[in-house]
Amino acid sequence: MNCPACEGRGERIQLGFRTYKEKCVACQGRGQIPYSEYICPTCDGRGKFIRVNSSFEWPCKVCNGSGKLSGFHDWYICPCCKGKCERPQAKYPNSSEACKPCNGNGRISIREWVCIVCAGRGKVDRVNSSIEQRCKICDGIGKLTGYLDWYVCSACEGFGERPEVRFPKSTEKCKSCNTSGRLKRNEDVCSQCDGRGKLFVEGSYDTPKCPTCGGDGKV
Repeated sequence: MNCPACEGRGERIQLGFRTYKEKCVACQGRGQIPYSEYICPTCDGRGKFIRVNSSFEWPCKVCNGSGKLSGFHDWYICPCCKGKCERPQAKYPNSSEACKPCNGNGRISIREWVCIVCAGRGKVDRVNSSIEQRCKICDGIGKLTGYLDWYVCSACEGFGERPEVRFPKSTEKCKSCNTSGRLKRNEDVCSQCDGRGKLFVEGSYDTPKCPTCGGDGKV
């Protein structure tokens, strides 16, 4: 079939500091590729791409510089960096950092997936603070592996702490998950106290223990 990278021409326009024609890497200038192969979406069949926040090119690790992918793979392109092995920093978007989930390879095993709490960064901002801390759900590696017998605590959304009821700008430790950010599959957040382990009575500073969960914040 016609090579979709060069549209069957065998060459394509290279745009950079100057404009010139180059031989298509994906089809090696033939203009045709087998039906069993398809163009690498990370480099668009060029075998290289421009680095994040830079004008320099570097070889595509997803296709190993070949510009195409073939056969069945036990991996998928990292959704955090889109296969580019690095990503803009959260607090300094004009700078870049190595992508944690794929370890700078642009690929993730199909037996692994990106941590939903830290979005693969391995760290999160503390509640009511700009100070970063290691993500408790993935333990700082940015991804989760294998079958899990736990799920992210819905009371604190995996942060291990939450705003206080009467003083929202202050924080308190999450009672439900005991600051781990996780709950076992057979556990659930107490709906009566919202996982706090105590009841708040309007107009009173008394906080009696929740009778449903016995103060544990979970049932």
